[in-house]
Amino acid sequence: MKTKRWITSLACMLLVAGTIAGIAVAAGNQGTQTNPLVTLEYLDNVFLPNLLEQTDKKISDKIDEWKAELQNDGGIVFTSVSVDAGKLLYLTAGSQVILRGGTASSPDPILNLTTGEQQTGTLTVNSLYIALGNEHKIPVSSAAIFLVLGECSVR
Repeated sequence: MKTKRWITSLACMLLVAGTIAGIAVAAGNQGTQTNPLVTLEYLDNVFLPNLLEQTDKKISDKIDEWKAELQNDGGIVFTSVSVDAGKLLYLTAGSQVILRGGTASSPDPILNLTTGEQQTGTLTVNSLYIALGNEHKIPVSSAAIFLVLGECSVR
């Protein structure tokens, strides 16, 4: 009986010793060439600077690409149009217009993108409008300056 107990105790001690040895070996292999340990210092000194450089380069390349596309397509450019008092500014459907100075009105409904509402009557200076139909006319009461994106004519 004593030998059985002695063998069981020895087996338990060997099992505990083996478990401790296994944990020690596993803990000792951290940070080796085959199982690297990533530290905050590595991230700060190696990983982040490269990541930031790559991100900045990609953003810069994309901006250059967009600039080249705008130059090739003529870009989105508002044209300055001066209209004398008593004349009419005619816009095509979808044309955008900003009244920069003077007095003008719209007898037909026009979309004011600044307020998000459709309106008729006097146009507000520095508000962005979109013409809703072809041959949309804007009578000018006193000499006015418009910025127009799209097709327009003065008659």
